Amino acid sequence: MLSNNLFLRLPRDCVVNNSDAQSALYPENLTPLQMKLVLSFLAQAGMKDDIVNHVEIFLKDFKSEESLFGWVKLSKSKIEQAVINIQHPFIAKISCDDDRINVTFSRQFLNLQAKEMLDPKAVNVGLSALMPYKQVSSIKLHIQTLAYYPYRANFYFLVDFLGVSTNQDRKEQIRSIKNKIRTVGIVKDFDYQHPPQISAPRKEGDYDFSIYRLKDGQFQSEKMDKRKPGKRKKSD
Repeated sequence: MLSNNLFLRLPRDCVVNNSDAQSALYPENLTPLQMKLVLSFLAQAGMKDDIVNHVEIFLKDFKSEESLFGWVKLSKSKIEQAVINIQHPFIAKISCDDDRINVTFSRQFLNLQAKEMLDPKAVNVGLSALMPYKQVSSIKLHIQTLAYYPYRANFYFLVDFLGVSTNQDRKEQIRSIKNKIRTVGIVKDFDYQHPPQISAPRKEGDYDFSIYRLKDGQFQSEKMDKRKPGKRKKSD
């Protein structure tokens, strides 16, 4: 059942920057809807007490009142088309037959799933929070920000990871990254560290973004509400 409270226990390997598992989780060929569908399929597998290589989902579940995908204003045929066009390293085979989605997982995912069962540091991702996002980059950043406090990533990594245009100059690329970070609902604040001058000696952390999420029960302060995340504070 694709219920609103569905969550994914994601193996820690999938959120390690530049890891093979991270690259596999986020292929470049998926639309935002397809990315959300893949995550929901992986979550279905994680609901079992044992490792499973196959899950079956009824298409009618997409239109139920409590469905995770109740917001999707697509016909059944459009949903089927989006599903059968999914190509993902964690999925060996996918099909829609008799109003059912059949997903067979790849050996790569089964190995990760086996490791996750022994991993106390798996990342719990509530999928309902991902549904409003209109960009895959927002989904990626949401998951990465959940996995770490703070989540730190190098500027050069984020250009590639978030699909920032390499035809822009660096100033525009930095602005693009900041704008993408601002789309993530769980971000409280972020900083970008860089040398004050191009010729200045490079320090540890230079060209790194640090992204801070809202913790459970935490709200942005009134002071934070009055400024955009990432705006630097004036020195005393």
